[in-house]
Amino acid sequence: MTRRLYFEAVHLWLAVSALCCCQVRGTCLGDGCDVEHAQAKSSGLLGSSNNVCPDKSYPAKDPLQPLKVSSPLVDFRWFGPEHEGDKYVFGLTQGEYGAPGGHLWRSDDYGRDGTWSDVSDKMEGAWGGDRTDEQGVLEIIHHWGKPQQLLFLGPGFHHWISGDYGSTFETAPTPGNTLGFWNQIKTHPRQPDWLAAQVRRRDCLEAGARTNPWCAWDVFVSKDFGRNWQNLTENSKGKIAAFWDFDWGAKVHWGDKELSMSDETILATVYDKPEAMKGPYPAWDKDIHFVRSDDLFVKHDKLVACGNQIEVLAGKVFLAMPSDCPVEPSGSKRNVPASATGRNSVSMYISDDEALSFSQACLPVKWLDRGYNLKPTHDFKSAFMIVDHDETDEALARLPIGNIFAPGANSSMYTMSLPRVYEDRYVADFVRVDGLPGYLLANQFNGDQFNDPSWQPIGRQTDEDTYVQSKVSFNGGAHWQDLARPDRYRHAGCDRCGNVDPEACRLHLHGPAGIVAAQEAMPVYYSHWNAPGVVMAVGNSGEHLDEARDAQCTWLSRNGGETWEDVAQGAFIYEFGDHGGIIVMAAHGTERPASNISFSLDEGRCWQTIHLAEAIDVSNIRAEPEGTSHIFIVHGEACTKSDRHPTCTHEGWGEAPAGRAYILNFQELLGSDWPGCSPSDYEDWKPGRCMLGQNYTIERRKPDTRCFNGRDYHRPNSTGACECQAADLECEFGYEYSDGECKPIVGVDTTRCGPLTSGEYAPSETHKRLIHGDTCSNLEALITDTDGMGHRTGDSPSGHRSVHWGVAIASFLVVILVGAGAFAWWVFYAPEGVRSTIEEMAAPITGFCGSAFGWIRDKISGLTTRRDAQHAYFEPLSGGEGLDLSIDEARSPNLFPTR
Repeated sequence: MTRRLYFEAVHLWLAVSALCCCQVRGTCLGDGCDVEHAQAKSSGLLGSSNNVCPDKSYPAKDPLQPLKVSSPLVDFRWFGPEHEGDKYVFGLTQGEYGAPGGHLWRSDDYGRDGTWSDVSDKMEGAWGGDRTDEQGVLEIIHHWGKPQQLLFLGPGFHHWISGDYGSTFETAPTPGNTLGFWNQIKTHPRQPDWLAAQVRRRDCLEAGARTNPWCAWDVFVSKDFGRNWQNLTENSKGKIAAFWDFDWGAKVHWGDKELSMSDETILATVYDKPEAMKGPYPAWDKDIHFVRSDDLFVKHDKLVACGNQIEVLAGKVFLAMPSDCPVEPSGSKRNVPASATGRNSVSMYISDDEALSFSQACLPVKWLDRGYNLKPTHDFKSAFMIVDHDETDEALARLPIGNIFAPGANSSMYTMSLPRVYEDRYVADFVRVDGLPGYLLANQFNGDQFNDPSWQPIGRQTDEDTYVQSKVSFNGGAHWQDLARPDRYRHAGCDRCGNVDPEACRLHLHGPAGIVAAQEAMPVYYSHWNAPGVVMAVGNSGEHLDEARDAQCTWLSRNGGETWEDVAQGAFIYEFGDHGGIIVMAAHGTERPASNISFSLDEGRCWQTIHLAEAIDVSNIRAEPEGTSHIFIVHGEACTKSDRHPTCTHEGWGEAPAGRAYILNFQELLGSDWPGCSPSDYEDWKPGRCMLGQNYTIERRKPDTRCFNGRDYHRPNSTGACECQAADLECEFGYEYSDGECKPIVGVDTTRCGPLTSGEYAPSETHKRLIHGDTCSNLEALITDTDGMGHRTGDSPSGHRSVHWGVAIASFLVVILVGAGAFAWWVFYAPEGVRSTIEEMAAPITGFCGSAFGWIRDKISGLTTRRDAQHAYFEPLSGGEGLDLSIDEARSPNLFPTR
């Protein structure tokens, strides 16, 4: 393995890890102000609603001591049996040259101080020896159905397996003896011992791999949790040349939905011929096809020609295929736009029936698509689509933007939600506010700059960020508005509206796209479903988002983003625990070294201090993912010692800083100040608006109550339907809001939208529909001709055709009963002459009835010409390569796209 290829793998792993970590946790990186402003920004203490805050700091005696490790801790994972899911904690450290793959630390007692040990020595080959670039642990794989069983991925040619939460380990080979850096492993949704791994071949270790067509991907399956692997490319006996993308078919299962796929079903996109393979970084490729196998590719069916990438999400299969593909997924001839020929553009298709049929996603734009990013809706029953369009306008084409489209009841009918959303490398500044259905945050490019012909964006290194503004939606993306700046500030430096028109001064917050764009990215907006209503973020007041260090403040909202308060001057990072009862924050390492940590027990009204024995550059604050624990981990690295920061311990001199972590166990830290909550400590909180047609009542602690919810607390919530209002509606496909009305979008051809032309979807004459997931009552007061979900008034909720089939089936049953009576009369009572006459007259009718019965039977059983058309493409294949990308990563096959 050449050093160049090694570092390419390292950089790819780091990029994907940053994307995944930051999307899940939201506080992975940060930026802030110069260290000389540290004293002015250190406290962040706020007054409570009655202006009385406890004047007390912790620990009571000596400062808190850190966990010391040889290299920075970069991630933490929690495992354990039911009701103790965070009992075993693992810390992953940085490896050589700043790459992933360092020592593995473990605690078997909830991360408590004194329970940590380096377990790398128990893992044969994990550390030591000559090949430091192939050592350490990259990732930990587990299945919820068997939590004690863990797979530890190594960067080299072996992994490790533990069946007792990491007390003991056994060494296992990587799939096909491939490099662990290039192993992407997926657990099976139902089988705890089954794993599928997409791996890059050893051909990719040779020189010239970027142009070597045999530098491709295989998929391996293990049924004993990684001890033994079988190569699905080899299983195909030459009918598959290589894989590009894959997923378990069982992942299509959603809720009570019936599933016809077996546990061995795999959906994949592949090359079927070796000569079609194009190396590790092809563009959208007509030679890649979508297939399904129910027996691990001993046999398989070709489902869709040109199918390049798949994503299984919310019980649906999303399939991306080149825009110049000559055939539809059904096999019929495709109308290829002239502008698509020879261009790297793509179209999205969606299936609701286990990939038996696909409908093209109807997007109300005139441009071609270059890539996609999917974000699940609040109910995880559909997905927003962020699309990178191939705009013809030069300024738009050069901007790092995507357009957000919202799904309707029909999964393929999308409407514009928010244009020009800032994104970088297909990571968009667009997130849900977890815990409050329909609440969303995004960053958008202000359209005013397009009126300036001299403005030429060439990258984030220019001043393009000065045109980014933050937006919030409280109704599922149907309407967006500016973030309101506070009426008053607790830190004078957070008020940057002095030289700005008061009407134009708003609050602007950093989102996930900045993590992959900036050299020193800010902490991003963050919420947690177990802390409903609480949101924290870093940003600034002003006319636009500002990246200057001295502009940053840390902000908190208790009502999902409707109002905000500044809780610290500077860029801090944050985490929630105890079901939202504890908030912890600390200055990020790029802001300044943290010599103390702040925490709040009343949703940010009062802040108290934890004193640290040693200052550190904080990278992140973590807690177990469910947000129930009172134990936090603040981790980073030793900061450089100076007169200004005498408690830092790093001496510099070119050596990498050592790792540091502080374990905050609040039950032990607070001692007698740790009271448990009683029923009288809670109150009902109403967000103040209906959320997607429901009036929510959520239990929260009273504002001035200092008590702890405890690990076993369950928050009671109740809902009641609201009367439908304008906020429950959005424009139908092909329409957009203009002066408060839904008007046709100029240049959009609605005749190319399948559900419309087929009659499957009936649009309302009001040009409005229900927002996805909205369940308001009395809709007929606003929309009289449909149910807001594409069904004419009077049709059944499952579709107007189902009523017709209900009538047909009922009629068919009546015919059977009448026919039975007629048959009895015919056999036992009809005179012979009458029989002969009727037989002659009925001959043509009985032939038609026989055909009609077969037609009805096929409809009832789901057999139509659609399935017959697909059989024409159930052909053996042989070839392919690929990389499965998550919903938060690039939707284009090119991992390193250029604009």
